[in-house]
Amino acid sequence: MTLAPGLAVVFTSDEVRIDDSPEGRWRSMQVRQARLLPALRERGASPETLGRAELLGIQINHMGGRDGTLDEGQLAQFESELMRLEEDALNLRLAAVAAPEGEVRAVWHRLTETTPASIEALAQDLAGAHFNAFFPEVIYGSHAIYPDSTGLYPHWPHFGGTDALAELVRACHARGIEVHAWVHCFFIGVQGSGEEPALLAQTHPDWLERNREGDTVSRDEQRYMFFNPAHPEVRRAMIDAYVAMARDYEIDGLHLDYIRYANASSWERLWGHSDFTRARVREELGFDPMDITPADAERWAQWIAWREEQITSFVREVSEAVRAVRPSIRITAAVFPGLEQAIEIKGQNWAAWAREATVDALLPMAYFADAADVRAAVEEMAQQLPPGSPRVVGLAPF
Repeated sequence: MTLAPGLAVVFTSDEVRIDDSPEGRWRSMQVRQARLLPALRERGASPETLGRAELLGIQINHMGGRDGTLDEGQLAQFESELMRLEEDALNLRLAAVAAPEGEVRAVWHRLTETTPASIEALAQDLAGAHFNAFFPEVIYGSHAIYPDSTGLYPHWPHFGGTDALAELVRACHARGIEVHAWVHCFFIGVQGSGEEPALLAQTHPDWLERNREGDTVSRDEQRYMFFNPAHPEVRRAMIDAYVAMARDYEIDGLHLDYIRYANASSWERLWGHSDFTRARVREELGFDPMDITPADAERWAQWIAWREEQITSFVREVSEAVRAVRPSIRITAAVFPGLEQAIEIKGQNWAAWAREATVDALLPMAYFADAADVRAAVEEMAQQLPPGSPRVVGLAPF
């Protein structure tokens, strides 16, 4: 399979729910269940599955008490069963329709499967649904799902020593499914989440980036922590880890996520103000980024371009290094669709990566509840890319 020009879809969920009040959830469940039963019949669901769906419909329609109140426990129970049945319906639909030639039918996934047997079953499920590519999260929260031979990322303990990446490559390739290793780049974890970003933050405190207010923990992104994209030791360590993975495992692709600076709600919280970064900017641009504001248009533009180049040059270096050890590998990146804001806030100029061909495809994170918004974002993106640039549209559950 090759990444062909045009659009394709990453499936993550069939559900869209906007009103989270108990009444809104109940109404949503009634509508969804009414659509579900005909879909299951049409797609040849088993009698057992149809029976579950019919029973659930009766239960949902008789939920309201005499006083009109809704039981939260029942709501949660019936929602879980409805989602399981919707997943059955989606799998039946996908199983009946193979991906057209050139389409990437893929899924992002953080593994809960931690044994060879469960990973084998996962690969079988993917094959049964006609997925032809799999993007497993292999580096996240300062850990890896495999033994990283460079030692930068500890092996996640909940895998109990299982080399999940090796098992995935074996099981997926046996079924004709490509494996694209999904890595968190500069984002190292969430403070206080149990993912222990402090492991890397404590080992390399000088690698952390800061925002203009001096924080190393983001208030705009759920207490995320980021390494400094401009620090050569950060870049070298990460590239070495990616090269080792590409050398040691027969992965089909490397998928770069969080390939950016942290988000910022305003220019006052912009990232790129660690002591190391400020010293580099003073040396290379002749001013301290702390001393300028957007009102200083010329120097501000220089500063934004400098940040952008830190990310773009990193993508370039990753691409060259990884392709040197595995020439057939395809480099992809998860990106924010709005180019102007992606550059200004995050230093993420994905149009430049496409022009330079340092990535083989872009995955715009079209995380919208309305299909019209997804289409608008993708069409706007197409206008900013070279003709024929491959895009794999990433959708999300709401």
